[in-house]
Amino acid sequence: CDGGTASVPGTTGGTFTLIGSPAGVSIDPTTGVVSGGISGATYTVQYATTGACASSSTANFTVLTNPAIDPIADLTACDQLTLPTITGVGFSGDQAYYTDLQANGGTLITGPVTSSQTVYVYATNSGCSDEISFAVTINATDDASFSLTNFCDGSSWVF
Repeated sequence: CDGGTASVPGTTGGTFTLIGSPAGVSIDPTTGVVSGGISGATYTVQYATTGACASSSTANFTVLTNPAIDPIADLTACDQLTLPTITGVGFSGDQAYYTDLQANGGTLITGPVTSSQTVYVYATNSGCSDEISFAVTINATDDASFSLTNFCDGSSWVF
């Protein structure tokens, strides 16, 4: 996923460089934050220090597939709503509906939605994630009940 970061357990203050100058991927030379790249591709990064006894090392990283959840339009139903199948790409099988953002500790929705709320969709793949939301409006079904009373032939009745 985008935003991978290199960590430096040794001498800090060095410079990060991508070996081979690959197209579409970049690394911040100071922080080691990686952007871009092709999913599934492996790249090599060099970290070099500049002290009196300068040194360098290399490491490989692979760009992971970021899941992408297809947008879901706001939904309206009477009494309850069975949520649609989640579609998109790059899922690891854990995509699901929640009552709130994952950062806020959203609770898994396991059955029909019976009240109006914002629904959150969350999916992951190898540490990468995607999250979207949409509104669900639940309206109560109108009460169409009525009653009749018997009346005599020839008379009228007003409801």
